[in-house]
Amino acid sequence: MLGLSMPEDIPIDFDELSYLTLSYYGFDGNTHVGEMIINKEVASEVVDIFKEIYEKKYPIDKIKLIDEYNAVDELSMSDNNSSSFCYRTIKNTNIVSNHGKGLAIVFIY
Repeated sequence: MLGLSMPEDIPIDFDELSYLTLSYYGFDGNTHVGEMIINKEVASEVVDIFKEIYEKKYPIDKIKLIDEYNAVDELSMSDNNSSSFCYRTIKNTNIVSNHGKGLAIVFIY
């Protein structure tokens, strides 16, 4: 993550984040395990949401860390990947975005 989704000089601490492994049904109908970094404040809720999605067998194409796409959102989204944490500020500001805090999820189905 360092140097990609987590630049070395940012105000977010690793202690504020949780690493999740999430089971999901792929478009192929099989169970897969994905990885996601999320803010610790919402980690339990995110696990519960993905558990419900899994129990309903709702298909998800991919859940990979954004770092597998060199922390480039456009590459991740064009590959139909669901992800969360990627440090960034809101365009033209110094305000950390919700994705930059691990408080938002790009959910691709």
